[in-house]
Amino acid sequence: MMKPVQRHSISLLVLAALFWAAGCSEPIPDEVRIRQRIEMMSAATAEKDLAEVLAPIHADFLGNQRIRKPNLKGLVYIHFTRHKHVHVFVHDVQVSLNGDTAEVSCNLVLAGREKLLPDQGRVLQALSQWKKIDGDWMVMSASWQDPFIPQ
Repeated sequence: MMKPVQRHSISLLVLAALFWAAGCSEPIPDEVRIRQRIEMMSAATAEKDLAEVLAPIHADFLGNQRIRKPNLKGLVYIHFTRHKHVHVFVHDVQVSLNGDTAEVSCNLVLAGREKLLPDQGRVLQALSQWKKIDGDWMVMSASWQDPFIPQ
């Protein structure tokens, strides 16, 4: 039978090896990190996790019609309260990197439902400007439009 001190030492060795392996792993490319943030926002929408949805939105965010982050928070909150289930499907993500900035375009399908089938849905084309700040990619601005409504 192994003594408690030996088990503790083995646990520390395993933990140290895991930290060492994590430190030696390749850094995640910026495009992949941006795509991961978008996926995280989409998943957080389905969970109605307002804080997580807004986590990549910079405090100085500026959107359509001069929408600021607090206004965007209100819009998302209203969508969450109107529907029992909400989803954002993100398609055709294009990321164009330029140093510590990036432009991201994509198509979004917003859906809200009470039971099995969506009660409400909307398609949007979105264009956003991202900036890498302290190692994190943040959304600085965004514009969106319904491709079916003439501008």
